[in-house]
Amino acid sequence: MKTGFFEETEGVRSSMRLMSFISLFIAAGVACFSIWTKQLDANVIAIVTLFIVAAFVPKAIQKYAEK
Repeated sequence: MKTGFFEETEGVRSSMRLMSFISLFIAAGVACFSIWTKQLDANVIAIVTLFIVAAFVPKAIQKYAEK
């Protein structure tokens, strides 16, 4: 059997991967919305950056914490 998209190992679901995916999806949504409505400013860039960091950093920290 194959390991699924949101699974750590076979049959073990990962909430960390799900939350990272949701954070990345929200960052893309906020970025697209702000560009579409022409409201792109420093605050929006900061929020999008924070969501992108929130999407990738926890998984990296988790790998070091498990060691």
